[in-house]
Amino acid sequence: MEINLNNVYQIIDVADKYFMTQVKRSIHAFIPNNLSDFVQSEHFLNLDKSILKEIVESFPILSEKEVLFEAVYKWAENQAIKKQRLDETLNLNETIKEEFSHVFPFVRIGKMDLDFIVKFVWQKSFLFSDEELKKLILDQSKVHVIIIDGDTKVMKGVLQCPDMEKVIDVIREQTFCVSRSLYYYWDAKQPKPSTPSKLNKDESIEWYLLYDKNGNLAIKHCDEVLDDDYLLAEMFADQDFGFHGVCKIQIV
Repeated sequence: MEINLNNVYQIIDVADKYFMTQVKRSIHAFIPNNLSDFVQSEHFLNLDKSILKEIVESFPILSEKEVLFEAVYKWAENQAIKKQRLDETLNLNETIKEEFSHVFPFVRIGKMDLDFIVKFVWQKSFLFSDEELKKLILDQSKVHVIIIDGDTKVMKGVLQCPDMEKVIDVIREQTFCVSRSLYYYWDAKQPKPSTPSKLNKDESIEWYLLYDKNGNLAIKHCDEVLDDDYLLAEMFADQDFGFHGVCKIQIV
């Protein structure tokens, strides 16, 4: 049977009832390519929680991540409204938050459009603690690193790391860098993060901002990058950038 938008929910029910693993794989392959239409169905709003978690956990990072975020919210809202009809003492926002929190950790959404965060996510700020909301917005924002040498030549890049707030604080604490051939560093003394880096070394990228094996915040030429280095940003330099004189590192 070919899966399509007319039968996908029926097949989901059968596959879940009879533990049909291979059919589930086909479903999980079908949905990301038809996400916008899939989540418009009334059936989506009434999916069992365990089925929804299983579906969204199977997704790769989607190009339509805003669609998925909004759909999961509407599913949680629908579940909360049904519960409130049975118990009018329930606070709707708190119940939505509870339902949403059960599924959202499984949603691998990657970066979302900042306008969507401001217009939609921010209006649903009750879903998150202040720290969670701050981290969510910071993770979606582009945080630029700028290095200026003594000749006012510029090297710049965008931070791509899990603990953005911590790295920003470390960068802001730095003053003068130490020069070693194609390797320049600030004595930051940071432990290597436990979460894997979001970046992999790419030979087409000439410079990287990173933590070296000693916990220093460093700029390295790609030829000098080691397996123990923790990549933080791909950096791009003006012509003739040379770490002349006093180099400053800044966050924008």
